[in-house]
Amino acid sequence: YEVELLMQGLTKYIPEDAHLLFGAATDQQMKDALSVTIISALPEDRLQAIPFVGEIEADK
Repeated sequence: YEVELLMQGLTKYIPEDAHLLFGAATDQQMKDALSVTIISALPEDRLQAIPFVGEIEADK
């Protein structure tokens, strides 16, 4: 029931043409907590490249 409520709330912010995958699992150690994983992507024709702003320095 909680996952259904979460997904109903999220649909306000997710474009209709977005591809959405989600998973939920129960774990007795979490007690009353809920953990949900959501992966979302737009169709390829809606993707935009991010401008290159500089190099990222690697940790040494």
